[in-house]
Amino acid sequence: MTTKPAETFPDVEELSLAALDEKSHFYSWSDAPELWRSLEVETCSECGATLVIGAGGERLHSDEDSAVKCAGYVNAEGPMMNFYYPLPNLDYALRTRFGDDASRALDAEQRLGAEDAGLHAATRTLASLPLALIEFTDANHDDDNKHALALTGGGMDLSWEICEAYMRLGYAPPVFFDPPLMSGRGKAPVDLWILAGCRRARLASIKCAQRALERLDERFPPPAAPKRAKRGDSPGALPR
Repeated sequence: MTTKPAETFPDVEELSLAALDEKSHFYSWSDAPELWRSLEVETCSECGATLVIGAGGERLHSDEDSAVKCAGYVNAEGPMMNFYYPLPNLDYALRTRFGDDASRALDAEQRLGAEDAGLHAATRTLASLPLALIEFTDANHDDDNKHALALTGGGMDLSWEICEAYMRLGYAPPVFFDPPLMSGRGKAPVDLWILAGCRRARLASIKCAQRALERLDERFPPPAAPKRAKRGDSPGALPR
């Protein structure tokens, strides 16, 4: 069993397999900003407190939390790359991942409803990662498919970070993402945890594919392979 790097992180064996087949989806965020909202964790420039805030650029910490008188600033720009990574049935994943304690991740002053409390708790798990949690509000995304991850930075292959984000939220990472060989990556406890999650996802995917093949063969037995010609048969001779 791989040791998880933090007590708050889920065990690899408990990760949901719901996202195994997910891939990146192109989406132009600037085309219809009213059809989605973004949440990310940012740190106040003055007091160092971490806040869950929506996209909107730089603003005063005190504007986001009326209970404080801090003069510092927080800054959330929202998605920076035109792709998103689906989080299937996130509401169920949150109930499994956080249970009734989701609201404890919030400040009492926010007084949010249960769904918002869960989303804020989920977003807080992404702290230090260059990703935001997205909630789509258009009719094209039903309740089971209205949440996703999106990068808030770029410039290199961020597969390690995307896999880690999925795992922090309780999912085995999609097999689509392949952590690359990079200097300094692959040996730290968090990297070993990520790799264990990737291996679990790939083994589960292989098992699912094998079962699907067995069902197909049961319904439609494959044709018998033709016999191979024996040594000494003349060219063009039919197999015996």
